[in-house]
Amino acid sequence: MSDRTQKVVGAALLAGVLGWVVEAVWTGAPRFSLVFGDRKIPFLPVYAVGGGLVAILAPALAPFPLLLRLGGYAGIMAVVEQVAWKLSHATAGKATWGYSNGEGTDVPHASAWGLMSVAFAAGVKDAVSFPTRMSA
Repeated sequence: MSDRTQKVVGAALLAGVLGWVVEAVWTGAPRFSLVFGDRKIPFLPVYAVGGGLVAILAPALAPFPLLLRLGGYAGIMAVVEQVAWKLSHATAGKATWGYSNGEGTDVPHASAWGLMSVAFAAGVKDAVSFPTRMSA
């Protein structure tokens, strides 16, 4: 596995655990993924996917103004959350989250995703870098 891949995977694993902590603090109770069945594993895959994407995108988005990064991350993470929610419903018939709009994401939560992503990106942007030029 390449060094860059290891760093992206590491960021995804870290985000999955941190996401579980954020959810437990935010909701006041731990939330567990249906992916693991009845096992109570302190890891949320939707955060891991989001964290991996942030790690990949952070170097490219870093030069943009903060508000553009917030909006970009919020939009990307809202799509990740909505797709995960729909997959959960399609495969398990339910999801462990949902919002008052009856969907897997909404504007307030997408905004929170954007804020968390900017903070997470600040920590991983130098860990995962893109090549500066293509080699032949």
